[in-house]
Amino acid sequence: QENIGNNGAAAFDINSACTGFVYGLTTAYSLVESGVMKNILLVGAEKVTFYVDYTQRDIAVLFGDGAAAVVVEEVDGDSKMHSSKLGCDPTLGDALILKNFGTSMEIKDPKKENNILGIQFQGKEIFKNAVKSMSQYATEVIEEANLTIDDIDVCIPHQANLRILEATAKRCGLPMEKMIINVEKYGNTSAASIPIALTEALEEKKIKSNAKILFLAFGGGLTCAASIIDWGSRTEHLKTSDASLPECTESAL
Repeated sequence: QENIGNNGAAAFDINSACTGFVYGLTTAYSLVESGVMKNILLVGAEKVTFYVDYTQRDIAVLFGDGAAAVVVEEVDGDSKMHSSKLGCDPTLGDALILKNFGTSMEIKDPKKENNILGIQFQGKEIFKNAVKSMSQYATEVIEEANLTIDDIDVCIPHQANLRILEATAKRCGLPMEKMIINVEKYGNTSAASIPIALTEALEEKKIKSNAKILFLAFGGGLTCAASIIDWGSRTEHLKTSDASLPECTESAL
């Protein structure tokens, strides 16, 4: 906030792992729609490599760091959020966790090997529930908006795993050509993955004026989120940045 020269505006974090952007977008839209706030800068940013145990190469190679931002404000025209659904199934919370992290953990000797941070997940359980929950949430928000799957112009899902995205699209009846996918470039960047994919879709002219966009995400918790928006007429970026990326000093390869 200081770096962009903004002093005095409210600032807070939403900690919802990989569903964070959709949770944040729904929150931002609600605040603007209710009149509580006029302009909101929503940033999806993650440094997932901070939590990665590089000795677990099979897991470490799946993740990346990233950031992207959007501005949410009231505008004239038909741009709006049709529907949104947020949820969490805590009975499956242990399927995806950060080991040795969080306030539930005891303070231990940091020199002990078992205190190393790391991402642990149950792959089969995650796959099954990600596909089930995202397809269910997609169906529900489409029905709530009085739309059909054919009305969706673009789907921007959380970029976690190509097989999950393919299975979800098939279960929803959504053609793969409508799915925005870039997981092969950056890996899983958690809450940053959807806004990064949105940015690239705009750059590649895959989002047309007044497009109906379906956002889908799942993540730790296990959380799930979906929303449908009308994009509006503008398809250019508000601004570009010339800021340099931090140096990459580690790799799981």
